[in-house]
Amino acid sequence: MAWISPDGTLLATTGTDQVTPENVRKMLAREQAVLPQKKDIDVTRPLFTMEELPAGHMLRYSILLKGKVSGLPSGTRIRQSGDTVNGAALTNTPLLTMYRIVQRALYPELGTKGLRVEVSDSAALYPDRSSLSDVDWKARHFYSYDLVVPSHQADSLFHYMLGDLNTFSGFYATLEQRRMDCLVLVRKGKALLTSQGGTPANQLFREKQPFLRNMPLSALVSRLNNHSGITLQVVDGTGYTGPVDIELPEGVGDLSSLRRELQRQGLDLRQARRKVPVFVIREKPGAPPQAKR
Repeated sequence: MAWISPDGTLLATTGTDQVTPENVRKMLAREQAVLPQKKDIDVTRPLFTMEELPAGHMLRYSILLKGKVSGLPSGTRIRQSGDTVNGAALTNTPLLTMYRIVQRALYPELGTKGLRVEVSDSAALYPDRSSLSDVDWKARHFYSYDLVVPSHQADSLFHYMLGDLNTFSGFYATLEQRRMDCLVLVRKGKALLTSQGGTPANQLFREKQPFLRNMPLSALVSRLNNHSGITLQVVDGTGYTGPVDIELPEGVGDLSSLRRELQRQGLDLRQARRKVPVFVIREKPGAPPQAKR
């Protein structure tokens, strides 16, 4: 954001969070306003490292910052070594979003229904539960995180990320088994589940005539656990790990029509009470109290 005086003089370059009624009033009245200068930070390289860093010799790099960092965008950037994803930078991002990204990477079948936030005060995780203004909440509760691991450990990238968040953020998340009401995806009778092969395609998130082609049932479970129209968490009880083809011409929002289509294709959803996996976020015991909400 560029601040320019009526005579065309550049007064300051700031982030958008400095565009407040008070600062605008001072500028129009030509009063002195102390505005922090924005300096764009290069996110193409590990955060806050110099060009002299011998990246090719780096075995591991990680950094976790609390509070909004001026000059950084809000978002996620994947880091690669050749064709291998061996790093990720999450900048000016809520901590809850970071945990959700980790959950989607490690336990994608859980969806939004498989996340539980069990903390005494959730204002540090949810801005709408805080008494702070949006600007002040971001200034205190945004995080920036960057992690790079060796290519041969790329499969553990999000395990390392979870470990860092759990160790240093003041919160921790674990996968637990909880007994609760759920919907169990089962085979209907002795139905044979198969696929005609071809290029794998997951089109379950499109509105009209979603389908799954040559993909595992975990993709269907993940879709159902991310749909607000299905109220109970879904778990896979088929025991089948091979690829399948599934057509859902009526979509996934209505449970009755969904069951009807699944039954036609050798599957069903049946309500039961059993232990199901959930990703639980808690406050870390002994962590210092969070800043004023």
